[in-house]
Amino acid sequence: MRFRIVLIFLFLILSIRLFFLQVIQYENYRRLSEETRLILMPLRAPRGKILDRKGKVLATSVPGFSVFVERGITKDEINLLSKISGISVEEIKKRVEKGGNPARVLSKVSPEVISGIAERKEMLPHVRIDIEPMRYYPLGPITSHFLGYVAQISEEELSIFQGYRMGDKVGKKGIERFYEEYLKGKDGARYLEVDAKGRIIGDMPEREIPPRPGYTLILSISRDLTEKAYEWMNPYAKGACVALNPNTGEILLYISKPGYDPHPFETGISPEEWKKLVTDTLSPLWDRVSRGGYPPGSVFKIITALAGLEKGILTPETEFLPCEGSMWVGNRKFLCWSRHGKLDLYGAIVQSCDIYFYQVGLRLGVKEICDFSRKIGLSGKTGIDLPDEGESFIPDIEWFNRRYGRRGWGKGNACNLAIGQGEILLTPLKIACIFSGIVNGGLVPVPHLLLRVVDEEGKTVYEYTPSFHRLPVKKENLEFLVHAMEGVVKEDKGTGILARIEGVRVGGKTGTAQNPHGEDHSLFVGFAPVEHPEIVVVAVLENAGHGGSHAAPLVKKIIEYYLSLDKEE
Repeated sequence: MRFRIVLIFLFLILSIRLFFLQVIQYENYRRLSEETRLILMPLRAPRGKILDRKGKVLATSVPGFSVFVERGITKDEINLLSKISGISVEEIKKRVEKGGNPARVLSKVSPEVISGIAERKEMLPHVRIDIEPMRYYPLGPITSHFLGYVAQISEEELSIFQGYRMGDKVGKKGIERFYEEYLKGKDGARYLEVDAKGRIIGDMPEREIPPRPGYTLILSISRDLTEKAYEWMNPYAKGACVALNPNTGEILLYISKPGYDPHPFETGISPEEWKKLVTDTLSPLWDRVSRGGYPPGSVFKIITALAGLEKGILTPETEFLPCEGSMWVGNRKFLCWSRHGKLDLYGAIVQSCDIYFYQVGLRLGVKEICDFSRKIGLSGKTGIDLPDEGESFIPDIEWFNRRYGRRGWGKGNACNLAIGQGEILLTPLKIACIFSGIVNGGLVPVPHLLLRVVDEEGKTVYEYTPSFHRLPVKKENLEFLVHAMEGVVKEDKGTGILARIEGVRVGGKTGTAQNPHGEDHSLFVGFAPVEHPEIVVVAVLENAGHGGSHAAPLVKKIIEYYLSLDKEE
């Protein structure tokens, strides 16, 4: 009897346990069972498109081959994969270790590597090939400096960005980096069935979660204008060209020459390719538009003139000692590029007379020139929507004292600064912004590349709102400078006559920046139409010579072409 009671008791305990496992814990164990039977393979979301202002493609995603490695891959397989792909054994092991199961070890694989893997499929049972979206830039090097590129996320970036895995792609430079959150999209997933040894034996399409593409960015850039301008820059090995709408800050054109091919970075640029880029004497990785600091040359005479007008040192009618081609300041002889004779301020700007502006510089002094330049916003960054903008440099008195000693600088420096030579260094983008403020009546725009972000259905997710800072100067002084800059192009003695466009009122200022390392740099700032400017263009052509001979004709073509596009719209 007692034995029967014990059996009944044990049976009850077993029944309760079975009920608990089969009913109460059913969902939990079913999930654990599926997790051991199924593995999740991410489906990479295509990055969002990047379009120009008219909807023309600047960056998009195209199908490309990727190679994945399953858990359980052997040493012999890794060695063979390394031999076929050219990727080191150590690097493959690292990617396998941190990439999950299966782990993405190669992206944007060449047809030769794909063929090599396919031919040895029996020897590579844990290696599989799949198709994934890869980045494509139709204009390649031409747009590389503002678009940037994508590449595999680094270990350091994994700690910064949320929701990424080793092997994922992330924007590294330019727009690709700055707007990563909009472009990245949301990965989907595919479930793969595996056997007891972890080998993939099939997939489950009915459980697939499709990826969501990234948002589309619409930029202010004109692709048509960009292609034309780059073609016109062909004779010059190095330079920068940037164009803005002065009323909104929209960047219409952004060229830093030379550029670089952004495509190799996505799959991992080879040490040989990287060395070639960083040792290239033309510095293709250097963004000359927003990071290149140049002496502004005679373009800066507009700033010197504005400082003089604001301080009451100048009026439009002010005359100084006539230009005879040179003048002495202390024991140093300062030269002019010509003999201009007696000039007022208008004539001095039109003919770009150095002697006149030396005399303005002496009356202003180093401190006033530098303080005024900072006051109107010439120092620092512009605030463009790019991640690595450089700063324009305006020295102060402490800087001069540290550099030259308290008695090592003086009137000679004031003369040089007044004509844009010496210690002041400005980026072409900064020049474009300040001149936009001068020609539009006093509002300096914050330059921007993004117009708006749209989703798959074309609905606007984000739209940029223009912002400005006001120049702390009198409106009549700006109006006079615009009038004088029109004279630079319109007058027969003007240094910018090669920027004339029939039927269009064009204004501008030439500049020739001295270069201690070779030929002078050619600069020109142009804008049109004078009565209501729609475009401001800054061109810097390195080692090209006089601004009026090289940069001015280039700017003329850009303005003329842009205004023709505007009419077509």
